Amino acid sequence: MGSQNVTLLSVPDLQPLFSYNDPALGSLLDFSSDGRTLLSTTDQLTLTLTDITNGEQRTLTPGFPFGGAHFSPDGLLLVIASNEEWAANLYDAHTLEFRKKITGFQTAAPVYDVRIAENILDLVWYARARIQLQNIPSETLYPSLDHEDFVAAFARSRADTLLVSAAGGSMDDEFTPVLFVWDAVLGQELLRLRQDAMPQSLEFSWDDRLLAVGVDSRVDIYTTSDMNILETLSGHSESVVSARFSPDGRWLASLDSTGLLLLWQINPLP
Repeated sequence: MGSQNVTLLSVPDLQPLFSYNDPALGSLLDFSSDGRTLLSTTDQLTLTLTDITNGEQRTLTPGFPFGGAHFSPDGLLLVIASNEEWAANLYDAHTLEFRKKITGFQTAAPVYDVRIAENILDLVWYARARIQLQNIPSETLYPSLDHEDFVAAFARSRADTLLVSAAGGSMDDEFTPVLFVWDAVLGQELLRLRQDAMPQSLEFSWDDRLLAVGVDSRVDIYTTSDMNILETLSGHSESVVSARFSPDGRWLASLDSTGLLLLWQINPLP
Protein backbone atom coordinates (compact mmCIF):
# COMPACT_ATOMS: atom_id res chain seq x y z
CA MET A 1 0.00 0.00 0.00
CA GLY A 2 1.60 3.28 -1.10
CA SER A 3 0.49 6.85 -0.51
CA GLN A 4 -2.08 6.76 -3.34
CA ASN A 5 -1.64 3.34 -4.96
CA VAL A 6 -3.11 0.20 -3.43
CA THR A 7 -2.81 -3.37 -4.70
CA LEU A 8 -4.49 -6.46 -3.27
CA LEU A 9 -2.30 -9.55 -3.80
CA SER A 10 -3.14 -13.24 -3.81
CA VAL A 11 -1.41 -15.73 -1.50
CA PRO A 12 0.91 -17.55 -1.96
CA ASP A 13 1.87 -16.41 -5.49
CA LEU A 14 1.60 -12.65 -4.72
CA GLN A 15 -0.16 -11.92 -7.99
CA PRO A 16 -2.26 -8.72 -8.21
CA LEU A 17 -5.98 -9.31 -7.74
CA PHE A 18 -7.09 -5.68 -7.67
CA SER A 19 -5.28 -2.38 -7.99
CA TYR A 20 -6.59 1.06 -7.09
CA ASN A 21 -5.09 4.46 -7.83
CA ASP A 22 -6.58 7.80 -6.81
CA PRO A 23 -4.37 10.93 -6.61
CA ALA A 24 -7.10 12.61 -4.52
CA LEU A 25 -7.32 9.79 -1.98
CA GLY A 26 -5.58 11.79 0.76
CA SER A 27 -4.07 10.18 3.84
CA LEU A 28 -4.60 6.44 4.16
CA LEU A 29 -5.54 5.60 7.74
CA ASP A 30 -6.35 1.88 7.66
CA PHE A 31 -7.74 -0.99 5.60
CA SER A 32 -10.23 -3.71 6.42
CA SER A 33 -9.11 -7.20 7.40
CA ASP A 34 -10.24 -8.64 4.05
CA GLY A 35 -8.06 -6.08 2.24
CA ARG A 36 -10.96 -4.69 0.21
CA THR A 37 -11.86 -1.43 1.93
CA LEU A 38 -9.58 1.55 2.48
CA LEU A 39 -10.11 4.21 5.11
CA SER A 40 -8.80 7.66 4.17
CA THR A 41 -9.26 11.38 4.78
CA THR A 42 -8.24 14.62 3.11
CA ASP A 43 -9.16 17.04 5.91
CA GLN A 44 -9.50 15.12 9.25
CA LEU A 45 -13.21 15.98 9.15
CA THR A 46 -14.63 13.42 6.71
CA LEU A 47 -13.73 9.75 6.31
CA THR A 48 -13.88 8.04 2.94
CA LEU A 49 -14.34 4.27 2.68
CA THR A 50 -13.24 2.98 -0.73
CA ASP A 51 -13.89 -0.54 -2.05
CA ILE A 52 -10.81 -1.16 -4.19
CA THR A 53 -12.52 -4.01 -6.07
CA ASN A 54 -15.03 -1.69 -7.75
CA GLY A 55 -14.01 1.86 -6.78
CA GLU A 56 -17.24 2.55 -4.89
CA GLN A 57 -16.90 5.15 -2.13
CA ARG A 58 -18.88 6.01 0.99
CA THR A 59 -18.27 8.96 3.29
CA LEU A 60 -18.72 9.51 7.01
CA THR A 61 -18.64 12.96 8.63
CA PRO A 62 -18.68 12.38 12.41
CA GLY A 63 -19.17 16.04 13.32
CA PHE A 64 -15.80 16.61 15.01
CA PRO A 65 -12.16 16.83 13.91
CA PHE A 66 -10.43 13.51 14.38
CA GLY A 67 -6.95 12.09 14.56
CA GLY A 68 -6.87 8.35 14.05
CA ALA A 69 -9.53 6.08 12.59
CA HIS A 70 -9.31 2.30 12.43
CA PHE A 71 -11.26 -0.80 11.50
CA SER A 72 -11.83 -3.45 14.15
CA PRO A 73 -9.87 -6.66 13.43
CA ASP A 74 -13.05 -8.36 12.20
CA GLY A 75 -13.94 -5.39 9.97
CA LEU A 76 -17.35 -4.84 11.58
CA LEU A 77 -16.68 -1.61 13.46
CA LEU A 78 -14.87 1.69 13.02
CA VAL A 79 -13.30 3.55 15.91
CA ILE A 80 -12.61 7.27 15.48
CA ALA A 81 -10.50 9.27 17.93
CA SER A 82 -11.81 12.79 18.53
CA ASN A 83 -9.39 15.73 18.50
CA GLU A 84 -11.73 17.71 20.77
CA GLU A 85 -11.76 15.31 23.73
CA TRP A 86 -10.37 11.96 24.85
CA ALA A 87 -13.13 9.92 23.25
CA ALA A 88 -13.45 6.79 21.12
CA ASN A 89 -16.47 6.93 18.81
CA LEU A 90 -17.67 3.57 17.48
CA TYR A 91 -19.56 3.20 14.17
CA ASP A 92 -20.94 0.25 12.25
CA ALA A 93 -18.50 -0.23 9.37
CA HIS A 94 -21.23 -1.35 6.97
CA THR A 95 -24.10 1.02 7.70
CA LEU A 96 -21.88 3.82 9.12
CA GLU A 97 -24.40 4.26 11.94
CA PHE A 98 -23.11 5.63 15.25
CA ARG A 99 -22.96 2.98 17.97
CA LYS A 100 -21.27 4.30 21.09
CA LYS A 101 -18.93 6.91 22.55
CA ILE A 102 -16.44 5.70 25.17
CA THR A 103 -14.46 8.02 27.44
CA GLY A 104 -12.36 7.68 30.58
CA PHE A 105 -8.81 7.58 29.24
CA GLN A 106 -6.69 10.61 30.12
CA THR A 107 -3.16 11.63 29.24
CA ALA A 108 -0.90 14.65 29.52
CA ALA A 109 0.40 13.93 26.02
CA PRO A 110 -0.90 16.27 23.30
CA VAL A 111 -1.46 13.40 20.87
CA TYR A 112 -3.19 10.07 21.42
CA ASP A 113 -4.87 7.35 19.39
CA VAL A 114 -7.20 4.45 20.07
CA ARG A 115 -7.99 1.23 18.26
CA ILE A 116 -10.03 -1.90 18.84
CA ALA A 117 -7.84 -4.67 20.22
CA GLU A 118 -7.31 -8.03 18.60
CA ASN A 119 -9.78 -9.69 20.99
CA ILE A 120 -12.55 -7.32 19.71
CA LEU A 121 -13.80 -6.71 23.27
CA ASP A 122 -11.25 -4.08 24.32
CA LEU A 123 -10.11 -0.68 23.22
CA VAL A 124 -6.38 0.05 23.28
CA TRP A 125 -5.57 3.66 24.09
CA TYR A 126 -2.00 4.77 23.48
CA ALA A 127 -0.14 8.05 23.90
CA ARG A 128 3.63 8.33 23.90
CA ALA A 129 4.80 6.08 26.78
CA ARG A 130 1.38 4.89 27.97
CA ILE A 131 -0.90 2.04 26.85
CA GLN A 132 -4.23 1.37 28.52
CA LEU A 133 -6.99 -1.12 27.75
CA GLN A 134 -10.68 -0.47 28.25
CA ASN A 135 -13.43 -3.05 28.00
CA ILE A 136 -15.98 -1.96 25.39
CA PRO A 137 -19.20 -3.47 26.83
CA SER A 138 -18.61 -2.39 30.45
CA GLU A 139 -16.32 0.61 29.73
CA THR A 140 -14.06 -0.61 32.56
CA LEU A 141 -10.57 0.90 32.34
CA TYR A 142 -7.75 -1.53 33.14
CA PRO A 143 -4.52 -0.34 34.80
CA SER A 144 -2.25 1.74 32.58
CA LEU A 145 0.94 0.18 31.21
CA ASP A 146 3.54 2.92 31.63
CA HIS A 147 6.92 2.83 29.93
CA GLU A 148 10.11 4.84 30.37
CA ASP A 149 10.11 5.97 26.74
CA PHE A 150 7.82 6.26 23.72
CA VAL A 151 6.17 2.99 22.66
CA ALA A 152 7.28 1.93 19.18
CA ALA A 153 4.86 -1.00 18.71
CA PHE A 154 2.40 -3.16 20.63
CA ALA A 155 0.01 -6.08 20.17
CA ARG A 156 -2.64 -7.76 22.31
CA SER A 157 -3.36 -11.48 22.27
CA ARG A 158 -6.81 -12.57 21.11
CA ALA A 159 -7.80 -15.16 23.71
CA ASP A 160 -5.46 -14.47 26.61
CA THR A 161 -4.65 -11.29 28.55
CA LEU A 162 -1.13 -10.87 27.19
CA LEU A 163 0.04 -7.63 25.64
CA VAL A 164 3.54 -7.08 24.26
CA SER A 165 5.12 -3.70 23.65
CA ALA A 166 8.42 -2.34 22.37
CA ALA A 167 10.07 0.69 23.95
CA GLY A 168 13.29 1.87 25.50
CA GLY A 169 13.79 0.60 29.02
CA SER A 170 16.33 -0.08 31.75
CA MET A 171 18.01 -3.47 32.02
CA ASP A 172 21.15 -4.15 34.06
CA ASP A 173 21.74 -0.42 34.60
CA GLU A 174 21.60 0.21 30.86
CA PHE A 175 18.94 1.95 28.76
CA THR A 176 18.24 -0.32 25.78
CA PRO A 177 15.49 -1.42 23.37
CA VAL A 178 13.20 -3.79 25.26
CA LEU A 179 10.35 -6.14 24.42
CA PHE A 180 7.91 -5.95 27.34
CA VAL A 181 5.40 -8.69 28.16
CA TRP A 182 2.37 -7.64 30.25
CA ASP A 183 -0.78 -9.01 31.76
CA ALA A 184 -2.84 -6.16 30.31
CA VAL A 185 -5.91 -6.75 32.47
CA LEU A 186 -4.02 -6.85 35.78
CA GLY A 187 -1.53 -4.20 34.66
CA GLN A 188 1.42 -6.39 35.63
CA GLU A 189 4.75 -6.50 33.83
CA LEU A 190 5.66 -10.16 33.38
CA LEU A 191 8.93 -10.08 31.47
CA ARG A 192 11.53 -7.88 29.79
CA LEU A 193 13.53 -9.14 26.83
CA ARG A 194 16.53 -7.15 25.64
CA GLN A 195 16.59 -6.36 21.91
CA ASP A 196 19.56 -5.38 19.74
CA ALA A 197 17.40 -2.80 17.91
CA MET A 198 13.97 -1.28 18.48
CA PRO A 199 11.19 -3.58 17.21
CA GLN A 200 8.88 -1.77 14.77
CA SER A 201 6.22 -4.46 14.39
CA LEU A 202 4.57 -6.94 16.78
CA GLU A 203 1.92 -9.48 15.80
CA PHE A 204 0.39 -12.50 17.51
CA SER A 205 -0.64 -15.45 15.37
CA TRP A 206 -4.39 -16.03 15.29
CA ASP A 207 -4.11 -18.87 17.82
CA ASP A 208 -1.83 -16.72 20.07
CA ARG A 209 0.85 -19.43 20.09
CA LEU A 210 3.40 -17.43 18.10
CA LEU A 211 4.60 -13.83 18.20
CA ALA A 212 6.28 -12.17 15.22
CA VAL A 213 8.73 -9.40 16.13
CA GLY A 214 10.00 -7.22 13.29
CA VAL A 215 13.37 -5.97 14.50
CA ASP A 216 16.10 -4.51 12.31
CA SER A 217 16.11 -6.41 8.99
CA ARG A 218 14.65 -9.66 10.32
CA VAL A 219 11.56 -11.19 11.92
CA ASP A 220 12.01 -13.18 15.11
CA ILE A 221 9.30 -15.76 15.77
CA TYR A 222 8.70 -16.40 19.48
CA THR A 223 6.67 -19.15 21.11
CA THR A 224 4.39 -17.34 23.54
CA SER A 225 4.33 -20.21 26.03
CA ASP A 226 7.94 -19.50 27.06
CA MET A 227 8.84 -16.36 25.02
CA ASN A 228 11.82 -18.08 23.43
CA ILE A 229 12.80 -17.50 19.80
CA LEU A 230 11.64 -20.43 17.69
CA GLU A 231 12.97 -19.18 14.37
CA THR A 232 14.50 -16.09 12.76
CA LEU A 233 13.38 -15.06 9.27
CA SER A 234 16.14 -13.28 7.38
CA GLY A 235 15.81 -11.91 3.85
CA HIS A 236 15.37 -8.18 4.15
CA SER A 237 18.23 -5.72 3.78
CA GLU A 238 16.47 -2.83 5.54
CA SER A 239 14.29 -2.40 8.64
CA VAL A 240 11.13 -4.51 8.83
CA VAL A 241 8.22 -2.13 9.45
CA SER A 242 5.33 -4.61 9.35
CA ALA A 243 4.78 -8.35 9.85
CA ARG A 244 1.33 -9.95 9.65
CA PHE A 245 0.06 -13.52 9.98
CA SER A 246 -2.63 -14.86 7.68
CA PRO A 247 -5.88 -15.84 9.45
CA ASP A 248 -5.20 -19.54 8.87
CA GLY A 249 -1.74 -19.20 10.43
CA ARG A 250 0.04 -20.71 7.42
CA TRP A 251 1.69 -17.55 6.15
CA LEU A 252 3.45 -14.48 7.42
CA ALA A 253 4.00 -11.39 5.27
CA SER A 254 6.81 -8.99 6.15
CA LEU A 255 7.41 -5.54 4.68
CA ASP A 256 10.56 -3.45 4.99
CA SER A 257 11.23 0.26 4.66
CA THR A 258 12.17 -0.06 0.97
CA GLY A 259 8.74 -1.51 0.12
CA LEU A 260 10.00 -5.07 -0.30
CA LEU A 261 7.31 -7.60 0.64
CA LEU A 262 8.29 -11.16 1.55
CA LEU A 263 5.93 -14.07 2.20
CA TRP A 264 6.97 -16.84 4.57
CA GLN A 265 5.37 -20.25 5.06
CA ILE A 266 4.83 -20.95 8.75
CA ASN A 267 4.96 -24.51 10.04
CA PRO A 268 2.26 -25.10 12.67
CA LEU A 269 3.32 -26.04 16.16
CA PRO A 270 2.61 -29.64 17.20
